[in-house]
Amino acid sequence: MRGIRFAFPLVVAIAALLSVPIAAQKVVRVGGEVRAPTRVKNVNPVYPEEAKAAGVSGVVIVEIKIGTGGSVVEAHVVRSILLLDQAALDAIYQWEYEPTILNGEPVEVLMTVTVNFTLQ
Repeated sequence: MRGIRFAFPLVVAIAALLSVPIAAQKVVRVGGEVRAPTRVKNVNPVYPEEAKAAGVSGVVIVEIKIGTGGSVVEAHVVRSILLLDQAALDAIYQWEYEPTILNGEPVEVLMTVTVNFTLQ
């Protein structure tokens, strides 16, 4: 009886996926024949005062997912500088890209971006 209770939500989830066009479900990674989308809105990060005072600089590397409309819908730090991570994420979530079209349909895109913090 336990298996039936857990199987039902799975069946519902699969049915929901099947009702969405295949291209709309697809997430592609930049590379090979998939070019990085063009950023159309850039927001520079605000350098945290605590990081400035501590003399912290460097590069934060972030894996992002760009939605079909061109906005950043997910971002995860993959190379961290603790005092700079949140400032990088705050800026990245404001970036916008040209939507990526594959086979005539917009698709979500995964890519890695870098945010440089340099003391001046």
